[in-house]
Amino acid sequence: MVRTAMATPTAKGRALPHQSAASPSITPLSFAAGAQGFIVVDLPPDEPPAKEWITACTENNLAFVPLVAPTSTDARLAQVAAAAGDTAAYVYCVSVTGVTGARSSMPEYLPAFIARVASAFGAGVPLVVGFGISEAAHVRHMYENVKAQGAVVGSAIVRAADAAAKAGESPADAVQALVKSLTAAE
Repeated sequence: MVRTAMATPTAKGRALPHQSAASPSITPLSFAAGAQGFIVVDLPPDEPPAKEWITACTENNLAFVPLVAPTSTDARLAQVAAAAGDTAAYVYCVSVTGVTGARSSMPEYLPAFIARVASAFGAGVPLVVGFGISEAAHVRHMYENVKAQGAVVGSAIVRAADAAAKAGESPADAVQALVKSLTAAE
């Protein structure tokens, strides 16, 4: 079962704001602020702007986390793996096509998708699955059936914090309770 929950400060965003902030100067500032890496959703690691980012991340001890989708071909996975190189602290495997958000079930193709990603990236890079994970059963499924090394929970955390704030309760306590429930063994 799930043994630990951890939060890794990783900045997630779109390329344009990061590019306008001049990536070589923002990376040391991000590291000094406690970030451990970047997930830039619209910056494929094999395109020229990303190469600058990857270099800046490497020089500042930050990870560049590539995203891959179920629609990624094996050739595309190999390209992304080669471009990300040693900077990938983990690979963010998007569970579904479309928009993020909680779902009631996970797609049946996930084990095969994760196996393809593992083949492209090798055994040394953890694979985490995100998009739609909102329940303890989803998290257990990622570890036990999909064979991912992690699960990303976003929308459910935002909803828990928002609901707590609207009820006059502590958002931090609500998020902590949610995370504990997601990682509790049955």
